[in-house]
Amino acid sequence: MQRHARQPGSALILLMVIVATLAILATTLVMVLSNQQGATAAERQRKTTAYYAEAALDDAVTLAKTKTISTTSEWLTPTDLATAFSSASFPSGATVVYRVYDDQNPVNYSIKWDQGSPTSATTPDGMVWVEATVTYLRKTSRMRVLVQQTQQSVETGLPKAALYSDTGILLSGTSDIYSLDPNGTPHTSGPPYPTTVMAGGDFQGNSSANLAAPSTSAQSVGIQLNGSLSGLSFTPNNVVHGGVGLLSDYFDQGSQADLGDAAQSGSPTQANAGATVVSASTISGNSTYGGVNGVSATDVRVNGNLTLGSGTRYFRSLYVTGTLTQNAGGTFNCTALYVGGNLSITSSSAATFQLGPTYVVGTVTWTGSGSLPSNALTVKTTNWTNSALAAGPFWATIFNVTGAFNVVLGDTWLDGNAGTSNVAAEFDGPSSGSYYSTVMCPLLATTEKTVSKYKVNFGSETSPMVYYMMCDNDGLYSNTCEWGSTGTFCGLMVIMEAVIQVTGGDGTHPSIEGAIFCGTPYISGTTASTNDITLSGASTVAYNQAVLDKCINTGITTTTTTVQTVSGSWQQLSSQ
Repeated sequence: MQRHARQPGSALILLMVIVATLAILATTLVMVLSNQQGATAAERQRKTTAYYAEAALDDAVTLAKTKTISTTSEWLTPTDLATAFSSASFPSGATVVYRVYDDQNPVNYSIKWDQGSPTSATTPDGMVWVEATVTYLRKTSRMRVLVQQTQQSVETGLPKAALYSDTGILLSGTSDIYSLDPNGTPHTSGPPYPTTVMAGGDFQGNSSANLAAPSTSAQSVGIQLNGSLSGLSFTPNNVVHGGVGLLSDYFDQGSQADLGDAAQSGSPTQANAGATVVSASTISGNSTYGGVNGVSATDVRVNGNLTLGSGTRYFRSLYVTGTLTQNAGGTFNCTALYVGGNLSITSSSAATFQLGPTYVVGTVTWTGSGSLPSNALTVKTTNWTNSALAAGPFWATIFNVTGAFNVVLGDTWLDGNAGTSNVAAEFDGPSSGSYYSTVMCPLLATTEKTVSKYKVNFGSETSPMVYYMMCDNDGLYSNTCEWGSTGTFCGLMVIMEAVIQVTGGDGTHPSIEGAIFCGTPYISGTTASTNDITLSGASTVAYNQAVLDKCINTGITTTTTTVQTVSGSWQQLSSQ
């Protein structure tokens, strides 16, 4: 019994040992959790600072792309760099330090311009480092990237996007956007996508748009926007918010002027104003003027109007001070053409006109009242003495072509009737049937309204075209490009200070194969544009980089000085 009396004391000692052990374990657990939380917070702060450093570097690079690299003095000044910092949204307490220096080896931070290269300290190579260091919550991240100044095609300096809008993009009806791989087949492999849709405002989709090619379901383009995303029936991948600037950041006034000048290569006229004067009646009264096959063709000038009917007439250059009218049943060919009034050509049967470089002061009206494919009106600005030569340039004020036609032009400028918002260019193909009228033209530019309707194809995958609308409305009036053709435009559309409405898609092939860039911060005056780009009906845009690359050799032959990041040069450095 005495032994049993000792048991309460033993139990008490055992209880005390257990309580002490639990207390030690609890203290250890608290310490471990505290250390883990501290490490997690530190890692979170480190990553946050790295994100801010990357954003700061992006801002600096965006600024760098707008300034030609200096080879003699400080390139980006502290004021320039402070401007880049002021546009960024950093939290209170974050500090940013920018540095710009040459790419010499070893680095010399005092050389703030392009003086040399890693292999030659005195021979500029067009490359400079841009660096950003951000300190936030006692963590520092430092990053840099190499930027390079080069001469390149205007097209290569544009952002890589299927659609680019200064303001919003609207997809109504059953319209859609998708990407093609380099071999021309739909992109169905998911991210990374070949391109992005970029909107400075909102992107409004529709319930049937899946950002995939017809008969496929895999999203094939990303989205970057400054505004809101709405209307889509699914949640798209690769959506980036913010960072969309103005198209003019990439395509500045110099580049715009260069492209406009290239389109106006048809001015001044190449026809001979000092040619032998021949009366209109002499030419119209001779159905074989210039001899059979043009064996006796010469340079001709007609003072006044010239009206032609049946017969075939040949000229070297033809200079008409008034109106030139070619009625059905005849043709004429020349090596260069000038018309001081209007130019009208009409044919109800198969007819081919080769005009050479053409300059028309007034309105051009070409009407193919026959049928495709055998009874089409064909007009080319090629030289009839050597049809293998490229089509010559074309300059006119107003251009209307309708019906069954095949048009082949060189670089084309349509001056329009400024200030009235009249249509400067209209292409109306057949409204029915299986065949399409065609327009082949490396560069088509205008300052005024453009309209397309019905069955017309523009360019091709092997010979794409560039459509350039270079408005400068200055708040006087609104302007639009109404692209209603049910055919396909192959190439690049660049539209400044005007909106585009693509309405004619038939749902079986793309309305645009290539890309659309629209820089329209305003419609008129100070009224903000809601949507620069609108796709409606069954219209579609198919991004094709191969088509855009070919535009460099066709429509965009002018070069511009650009500053771009060097691929693979981005680096995260140790903090100093």
